[in-house]
Amino acid sequence: QVFHKMSGSPLHSFLSEYLEDILHGAVPSDCRVRGEEPLTLGDSELEPDLAVVRGRREDFRQAHPTTAELVIEVCVSSHDYDRSKLRAYAVAGVKECWLVLGPEKQIEVHRQPQGEQFAEHALHGPGGSLNSTAVPSFTVELDRLFMA
Repeated sequence: QVFHKMSGSPLHSFLSEYLEDILHGAVPSDCRVRGEEPLTLGDSELEPDLAVVRGRREDFRQAHPTTAELVIEVCVSSHDYDRSKLRAYAVAGVKECWLVLGPEKQIEVHRQPQGEQFAEHALHGPGGSLNSTAVPSFTVELDRLFMA
């Protein structure tokens, strides 16, 4: 599959930066936060908005990561496009994927990769918080993220 990159809107940039700031303070010492950097997933090379991968910067000098603990795709006008990547993420064993649906003020969470899909799907809207199971110290206050 060929995936074309779309440019981000101000809302896309805000949501990405907000989540990246929280992630940097939450990832364990054996992981890295990568923003719009390639993941080599089988015959695809995707650049998620954010990814948490195991390893040090030096581990990726010769090759891109081939999986991730957590991938976050910010969807402002790219919902179908970003959903089309879920199969590649599941096949590569990405533990958890978040599709941050900006205009809808929701986060679609996909967990437990099994073959070409994720076994668990959930939709979270404003109010309360959302915790990652792949990066347990990563928690997002949904009202703050979406400024409800």
